[in-house]
Amino acid sequence: MLSKNRNFKFIVSVAISFVMFSGIISCSKDDDYRDVYVGSYSGTESYMDGGITVTSPYTAIVTKSSESSEKVVINAEFMVAGRTEAVAVSVDKTGSFNTTFPSIVDGVSQTVIVSTGKFANGKLSYSYYVQGYVTYNVDVTKL
Repeated sequence: MLSKNRNFKFIVSVAISFVMFSGIISCSKDDDYRDVYVGSYSGTESYMDGGITVTSPYTAIVTKSSESSEKVVINAEFMVAGRTEAVAVSVDKTGSFNTTFPSIVDGVSQTVIVSTGKFANGKLSYSYYVQGYVTYNVDVTKL
């Protein structure tokens, strides 16, 4: 009877160890959802000027945010009132984003508003504008 009790305890302890070990393995860090966004993007930026669409080449580099495990940073050249600015935009795990950033436009402090931004199927699209100026549309594809 003592032998059966030892065997039973041994089997139970092995089973518990197996379950605990399996739990540790299954709790290991999953793939980082931000990996699909990270990379270089290339495409166009466009705006309307007197009824004519003006288009120029556009690039953006997306990296993981060091501040949050749920955000990425878009480093891109934003053409604002005739000059270029580099800004960082945080994006959450849905792929959609809205943000604002300060800018100096024609010597006046302004807020640039980025709206309708979205990552989808290897593409990044967004619009941005400064009140009183044109709306810029960006459409880029991951390289």
